[in-house]
Amino acid sequence: MRLIKKTIYIGLFLLLLLIPDAVPKTDQIIAEYNFDLLSWEVSSLLGKIFEIDVKINEKGCLDSGYRLDNFVKHDKYNGIERSDYFQAVVKKSLYENGFVRIFPPVSAQIGKPPLILIFSPRDRILLGKTDLLLSNMSNHEKEALESELALLTNQSVFIENLGGLGTYPSIVADNNSDLQILETMAHEWIHHWLFFKPLGRQYFKNSFSKQLNESVAQLVGKEIGRYAYELVSVCYSNTTNQRTTEKQTSDFKQQYFFETIQKLRIKVDVLLSQGDVGQAEIIMDSTAKKLIEDGYNLRKINQAYFAFHGLYGDDPGSNTNISKQLTDIRKEYDNLKGFMTAVGAIKTEKEFNQLYLELRKN
Repeated sequence: MRLIKKTIYIGLFLLLLLIPDAVPKTDQIIAEYNFDLLSWEVSSLLGKIFEIDVKINEKGCLDSGYRLDNFVKHDKYNGIERSDYFQAVVKKSLYENGFVRIFPPVSAQIGKPPLILIFSPRDRILLGKTDLLLSNMSNHEKEALESELALLTNQSVFIENLGGLGTYPSIVADNNSDLQILETMAHEWIHHWLFFKPLGRQYFKNSFSKQLNESVAQLVGKEIGRYAYELVSVCYSNTTNQRTTEKQTSDFKQQYFFETIQKLRIKVDVLLSQGDVGQAEIIMDSTAKKLIEDGYNLRKINQAYFAFHGLYGDDPGSNTNISKQLTDIRKEYDNLKGFMTAVGAIKTEKEFNQLYLELRKN
């Protein structure tokens, strides 16, 4: 009997050795930094119950003499949240671009989105595991966590800021310009709209579906965001000349950054395809250091950086033609709603290519 018991215990012990930990080691390491999405959703949805229904006039301004200037230093003015006002302007912009029924309702909060933790293999650029982390991590904490996880997994690891997050309501970063906030708010609403369409339901099917979803949201988000910004611009004080000068400087820096990252991605893809991981990492590191010295807001560039930024077709870190193809398709439709109806019905890469080729023939 004792021998049987011993055999059972030894067998159970050996079996336990074969069973992986209930919580993977990587999850244990990041646990203290995890963003509690469920708690955020509950509190945000409860807060939306008491949201004010903001009324705007045909020009896109608040009634009763309110001006957008009042939101420059304060996110709340006379009981009206800036996010509520921007929601109303995005909704008006959607109506004026062919959307008859705005569902789900435009719902967003301007605040601090969580950070995103990204994994990619080192020998190729491929989006792997991702996690949401607390937004208040210091650069030192980010670097330490990235290093620990990279050592543990032998993968490329990167922690990136998010401009927005497609929760409902969505979270839109508060450290951007009004134009960027409006574009991001529209971008996240497009994800909400696509959730009820074939394209949105394919989001997690494969990398192409993710890229197409994000590229559609980028394209349409910018179109609606710029339209909305034109509406609200009449509510600003007369600072046009200052904004124009700032924009010209910003455009030049952005173009240089775009070209640098685009060229780097091409070089990195070639080196990785040749199996030269070490050289690829050297040129990514040196390029990042040079851009940081030139004043660009950047911490590092690695495979995980490109894996994340490659989701967005108009990002210089992308290596696809999806953004250009979508732009060509958009030109074939008189209004935005027609374009969205067409791309929203897409389920596969084959269907996307068929739509592109058919429209190009006409």
